[in-house]
Amino acid sequence: MIQAILRKCKRCGRYTLRKDRCPYCGGEVVNPHPPKYSPDDRYFVYRLLTKIFSGELKLPEDVKNKLLEKIYGSREKTAEEVTQSQTSSSTS
Repeated sequence: MIQAILRKCKRCGRYTLRKDRCPYCGGEVVNPHPPKYSPDDRYFVYRLLTKIFSGELKLPEDVKNKLLEKIYGSREKTAEEVTQSQTSSSTS
C-alpha cells in the first residue's frame, strides 16, 4: 500500500510534506485523504458514536437518544449515560 506523503495542518489548514508538525504554525498535521470506502464497513457505527460524543458532530439531544436506542436495542440509554460509562471505562 502506498503511503500518503502530503499532510494538512489542523490549526492553520495549510498543506505540508512534514510528518511531525506544521512548519508555519507548529500545529499538528494529519493525513488529508479520506479512508478507502467499503460498503461492508463494520466500524461505521463506532466512528459515528465517537464523533457525536466527542462534540465533533453536533446533534440535538433527541436525535442522539433515538440513535442510541437503535444501536443499543430496546433498553433506552440516554446520551449522558453512554458518555458517563465511556469516560468511567476509559479512566480505569
